[in-house]
Amino acid sequence: MRSLGDYEKQRYLSEADRKASDERLNLAVTLLCRASGAFEYLGETVLPQLLHGSASLPRVPDIGKEVMAALAK
Repeated sequence: MRSLGDYEKQRYLSEADRKASDERLNLAVTLLCRASGAFEYLGETVLPQLLHGSASLPRVPDIGKEVMAALAK
């Protein structure tokens, strides 16, 4: 029962309100999946190219493959 949102437990919500909440939840999940994919792409593709391609770029210590992998999860 913990996986249900609070709105799903409330009996006084109309079907329209419940659908609107479901749509907002689906949008949030979609955006999280997109962000995860973006961070995965950055960590696997872009970051290695930046690190091995140009020595003139400043090295940012907080950005590494491990950080990008963590952000993707």
